[in-house]
Order: sequence, then structure tokens, then C-alpha cells
Amino acid sequence: MALSWEQLDNARACRIAVYREGSIDASEEELNELQDWAIETLIKLYLVNGSKRYNEIEPLGR
Repeated sequence: MALSWEQLDNARACRIAVYREGSIDASEEELNELQDWAIETLIKLYLVNGSKRYNEIEPLGR
């Protein structure tokens, strides 16, 4: 799984994303595969970052 770290030029933020090809017009089987991939990927991302990490982040401007 390759993460993409994207600077948002017009915001004081960034985006961490994972991309995969897919279309809302895909077959039901492909949509089910995409849904399974999304769920598995979100779980992995959460486990890597962990909810406690969010408490360690200090807001900008402090």
C-alpha cells in the first residue's frame, strides 16, 4: 500500500491518501471488491496511526 502525502496549498493542512482505480459504474462484483479493499485499507491506516496519535498532534498556532 503506497501512501500519498499531499500538501494543500490553500490550507494549513495536508492530505494522506491511498488511491485505487474504480468506478461507480463497475459491476457489482468489482464494487464489492472495491468496498472490501476500502475497509481493509482504512483498518490498516487506523492501526498504523492509532487513535492516540491524534492526541499527540498540537494544533498550528499554539
